[in-house]
Amino acid sequence: MCGIFGLVKPPKDKVIVDELRDSLAILAHRGLDDQDCYCFKNVGLGHRRLAVFDLSEKGRQPMSYRELTITFNGAIYNFPEIRLELISKGYRFTTDTDTEVILAAYHHWGPDCVHHFNGQWAFAIHDPSRNQLFCSRDRFGIKPFYYTFKNGFFYFASEIKAFTRIPGWRAQLNATRAVEYLQHQMHDHTEETFLKEVFVLKKSHNLQLDLESLKIQINAYYNLDHLFETNPTDTEVKKHFRLLLEDSIRLRLRSDVKLGTALSGGLDSSSIALSMHQLTPEQEINTFSIVYNQKPISEKPYLDAVLKRGNFQSYQASPTWDDLEMIENDVIWHQEEPVNGFSIYAQHLLFRSAAKQNVKVMLDGQGADEILAGYEKFFFVLLKKYKTHPLKLIRLLWQIHNRHRLDFKQVWNGLKQYYSKSQSHLPPWLNLPINTDHFFRRSPDDCLRSTSKNLLFELGLGALLRYEDKNAMAFGIESRVPFLDHRLVEFCLSLPSSFKIRNGIRKWILRESLKDQLPESLYKRYDKLGFATPQNQWLVKYRSGYLHSVKQHLPVLEKLIHPDFPLDQLDTLTLWRMDNFRKWMERFQVII
Repeated sequence: MCGIFGLVKPPKDKVIVDELRDSLAILAHRGLDDQDCYCFKNVGLGHRRLAVFDLSEKGRQPMSYRELTITFNGAIYNFPEIRLELISKGYRFTTDTDTEVILAAYHHWGPDCVHHFNGQWAFAIHDPSRNQLFCSRDRFGIKPFYYTFKNGFFYFASEIKAFTRIPGWRAQLNATRAVEYLQHQMHDHTEETFLKEVFVLKKSHNLQLDLESLKIQINAYYNLDHLFETNPTDTEVKKHFRLLLEDSIRLRLRSDVKLGTALSGGLDSSSIALSMHQLTPEQEINTFSIVYNQKPISEKPYLDAVLKRGNFQSYQASPTWDDLEMIENDVIWHQEEPVNGFSIYAQHLLFRSAAKQNVKVMLDGQGADEILAGYEKFFFVLLKKYKTHPLKLIRLLWQIHNRHRLDFKQVWNGLKQYYSKSQSHLPPWLNLPINTDHFFRRSPDDCLRSTSKNLLFELGLGALLRYEDKNAMAFGIESRVPFLDHRLVEFCLSLPSSFKIRNGIRKWILRESLKDQLPESLYKRYDKLGFATPQNQWLVKYRSGYLHSVKQHLPVLEKLIHPDFPLDQLDTLTLWRMDNFRKWMERFQVII
């Protein structure tokens, strides 16, 4: 994991190193091990290195191979296997890095090289023979790639803040995206960001920049449309799922630095930790947890049950309200765009704890809920599917009630809210003319598979991955997410819904495949907390503070929020978002 930055000028202009240094310096936290720049005519590439494979100077970037030069952020976990294949085709290597393998793979396969990679990446390759800059982002958008045009120049970077060092830079608000966030908690769901003219390269897309015309061409190289539903037996599915998960984790244990894992006591992170122990029983595994003792958010009993099952060194913290307030400015700076709750602040402290133990690679459970029907919304999708099958509908309603302690009224209200919710109306507090046609409209959740695809590629996972990347890289840590191995994703999305929800139990296949490893209390745990904090308590307790803060600083938002709107009528979470949004605008000097 690293920080990348690049600049391309019109062909008659020349890039010099000094034009890269300031933007590269602002990305120093992403890679404290090394830095370098490459300039060739109108192309400049910069790199901040976090050394994970081949810690020697030979791994320095930007790296050149034959006529190609790359700046790369990420990790290709199957690079040893690709390297052997390329050696058999006559290629030779001088480093033990995945970076050199990417270059050789591109030299051999061209843009199709990305189909051979198992990993997470954002990179740019200068290809003089094609007179182009070839850029790519991984299948599920685990690693970030932002780009913009300014003064006729093309810029790209791992973080938006690198653009703030561009001469003449002004951060101007994208009002449509701002309203979607403030009204509906939506963000990281399109190629647009909160800033006008700053875009993110969409997941599973390549970008090719013609170095003569500076025109870009963006193409998708991956989707899940080719999947068809299989009809395997329980035994076959359990065996294959476990093999895929364990192989995904095995690949993501490849590292030349110290590893750890996030452990909440939930099913996803516990499965990863216990599988790590199974794969490396002789090795002590560092786990990092945020824990709270108060009900109903306490996961400590489940966490303790997992820790008894393996060779773990546990580091636990219970951040208070004061702890989170102290890091607020840091979180705003590193996240770069507004966030949706206090769990992001707690996650920031978790990665800080890992950095104190010199851990440079962390495994985490992102993606499991999306591919294994882990959210309540998947129940609603099934309920809708069964509306013409009264017996199945009644049975599922009873199972949800019995397993998850939800009464029928809660389920019914949730179902109505989920399917009647409109995101096209304008909020009453809005003080700007906005065309609702520009609002994001997600694809319909017609079945469990389409719901998973929508979460993976539209609204949902993108925000969680942004939080994870920015929080981890704030401390120079590479975060790895085994559930987003594309082989595992494709396998899970090809399964019938009964392997994900059975008898009202979510993530059925994960529970059954790892039943021999999981503590019984966790195997039979049916509730879901996510990254839990006492957020609801804090919101109620400090509501008056948010209300006062928004009113006090309303001039910052007056072009967005009508000054005569009675803010007292807003719910507390919306008030918090408005306050967080205002602080973000001030920190990055965003104009409306």
